[in-house]
Amino acid sequence: MKSEWPKKMPAGDYAKRWYTSRTKQSVINDIKVGHLPGVQEPSGQWFVWVNADDTAAFNYRAPVTPINTKAQEILMKRGLLKAG
Repeated sequence: MKSEWPKKMPAGDYAKRWYTSRTKQSVINDIKVGHLPGVQEPSGQWFVWVNADDTAAFNYRAPVTPINTKAQEILMKRGLLKAG
């Protein structure tokens, strides 16, 4: 049977679980710069990938999902993505 871990924990919950003086936004900033493994869902909500003991799953590589067409168009217009 395939393990169901790691799982996604909301960034705010991760901040409350592991820190006394950090905010949800500081955890999101850590995800953005690669200090924590995480993902932003299409809904805009940020998550940290965690192991069964709620520690950050640093060795986990999340599956890559194809970029949607509208986002692709925007990135190409901004010169951040090349066609092809």
